[in-house]
Amino acid sequence: MDFYEENKEAEFLIIGAGPAGLIVGIQLAKLGIKAQIVDRNKQQVRPLCGEYLSPEGVNYIKRMGLDDCLDGFNHLLGMTIFSAGGIKVCTSFPENSYGLSLNRETFQTRLSKKFESLGGIIHYDNNLKDILTHDNGFKVITSKLKINTKYLIGADGRTSKVARILQFKTDLPGHKKVAIHCYLKSKKPLPPHGQMHILPNGSYVGINPIVQEEVNFSMVTDQQAIKAAGSPRELVNFWLRESSFLSDQFYPLTMEEIKTVVPITRKSAEIRKGNAVLIGDASGFIDPLTGEGITTAVKTAFMLCEEIENGANVKEALLRYEYRRINDFIQKERLNKAFQKLIYSKFGCEVLGLTLNLSKRLRNTFIGVIGNVYTPNEALRLLVKLYLTERF
Repeated sequence: MDFYEENKEAEFLIIGAGPAGLIVGIQLAKLGIKAQIVDRNKQQVRPLCGEYLSPEGVNYIKRMGLDDCLDGFNHLLGMTIFSAGGIKVCTSFPENSYGLSLNRETFQTRLSKKFESLGGIIHYDNNLKDILTHDNGFKVITSKLKINTKYLIGADGRTSKVARILQFKTDLPGHKKVAIHCYLKSKKPLPPHGQMHILPNGSYVGINPIVQEEVNFSMVTDQQAIKAAGSPRELVNFWLRESSFLSDQFYPLTMEEIKTVVPITRKSAEIRKGNAVLIGDASGFIDPLTGEGITTAVKTAFMLCEEIENGANVKEALLRYEYRRINDFIQKERLNKAFQKLIYSKFGCEVLGLTLNLSKRLRNTFIGVIGNVYTPNEALRLLVKLYLTERF
């Protein structure tokens, strides 16, 4: 027989104590709205995933006054791109912007402490079981609690249980790309730049230096490549041997933990149903080119709370958030598709690398788009201006 604590009440209930859920909880508390969070973990843990926050994400954190949660993390001043043909492109983020290497456990622990200091409550070690809809909102049933709430926020990641239970419409990709995540030991100190390696088979690697001797390593590949190599670990080690750029910098994997994620793209055709909304990866995600995951968590949390703060009522705010999130996703998806075409064209990659190396301003404008410093339209205007003034 299941045992539950007596029914609890919450005006806002957030499912998921990751960056998206915690930031929403903090911002709501600042508005005088008491929210509660439910999470399946027993405490904050370091998830094995990307740990890079783009300049856009850093900007949103600053706008929300959460700068202290970023103290001590390494600044990344740009990105170095390596083509399959051996072209090296060194870029710097424009306008004095920077990204960050985050230790996710440290970052989330800081956010959770801030949330709790504002009176927020986190119910750890609670698996979501069911969500019952009624006239006044929802009854959320976890492994230990029953909580009545007027507004429900799904911040429970790419496999969102909230989305599944409430039957949000989702578009899954037809392809079967896989993301491989792990940590590598570096052979020498690395500069404060992220790295992107485009491999000859169309796979690509993102590298984020966390501390002097460790990097966060993510590879996007396909299932056939893993099958041919024998395992994800063997595939990573193959490219650590095969690529001179990689073998010169990193030791091969031995017993380190490794994680695979599939699918790595999903578009949520619905991100709101009545008084329930999705944020972060739960609201949709695209191939992890440059830290889109954490940036999406931060940005969607900001957008939702900004609409709640400025809206006449919460229902109107949820509608306005839905519109903003959908349009933002469409722009990112278009940009992502353009980059995917480049990555899978060996000729296109080499031409792009040679072209970028013609001009420092061109390189930095390009990485400004990748790092979300500029929107695609802003970058287009800058490139036209650059062409007219410099002609490369």
